[in-house]
Amino acid sequence: MFCSDCGTELPEEASFCWKCGKRQQSRDEADSQQQTQWEVCEIVYEARTRPFPASVVMSRVTSPQVRLWVQAIGPNGRYTAARSEVWCVSYSPESGPNSKDRKTIRELDQLIQTLVANGWEPTSEKGGGWFSHRFRRRLVAG
Repeated sequence: MFCSDCGTELPEEASFCWKCGKRQQSRDEADSQQQTQWEVCEIVYEARTRPFPASVVMSRVTSPQVRLWVQAIGPNGRYTAARSEVWCVSYSPESGPNSKDRKTIRELDQLIQTLVANGWEPTSEKGGGWFSHRFRRRLVAG
């Protein structure tokens, strides 16, 4: 199925769009109360730069750092479902992990464990980055 607002491809059971957050209508709205409803989330990152100490380099070179966080979309809109505790130096945020990304990989593994412990199920969907896993969680009626 595709988002009725932005056209993003979605799993058939999606209640919200990954990209724009718009609530999705089921094919048969009359049966929607009997169907399982899900909220979705994706691991994303925020980046910042920090200057190297003057003793290391004379110019204003910066070192990229990333912190992973989980952007979720539920009945009340977008929210942060979890966030890694540590800023990591990232050598390859988009192209894939390398041997220098060990700390980021550990943070990613911890974040995934936290999500699973909080009832999130991994999906087969992947986002744009190597760290960008997607999950879903059954909404509780009531």
